[in-house]
Amino acid sequence: MRPSPNGCRNDLQRVGGNQLNDRMENLREFERVPVDAEIRFRYPNRFIGRIRDFSIGGMGATVPQKIAMDSPVEIEIFQGKLLATGHVRWFKIEEDVISIGIQFREGERELIAQIKDWKEILS
Repeated sequence: MRPSPNGCRNDLQRVGGNQLNDRMENLREFERVPVDAEIRFRYPNRFIGRIRDFSIGGMGATVPQKIAMDSPVEIEIFQGKLLATGHVRWFKIEEDVISIGIQFREGERELIAQIKDWKEILS
């Protein structure tokens, strides 16, 4: 599907609130864990965000600035112990809070899966 002018996928844009969460949950390949932890972005810009949920395949985060759909990102997670790369797959802005979804690259998924205690490290 083509992105809309504001960068959101049209099919996700039409679905609001809980419907979007339910729909995304059905598309997820990996278990998500709720988290409230710092994330350091290194690319495309350097800034700090907050992880909201995390899985082997990706994560949800809140960030202080917009990042365009499909933009590559480079982030530090696990208190800087792992440098991961991925792409922004969705974003939404509600009441001045910018939320994004990042899908990790295949290689990062394998690394995260090998970290046995990743859930405990993030909590």
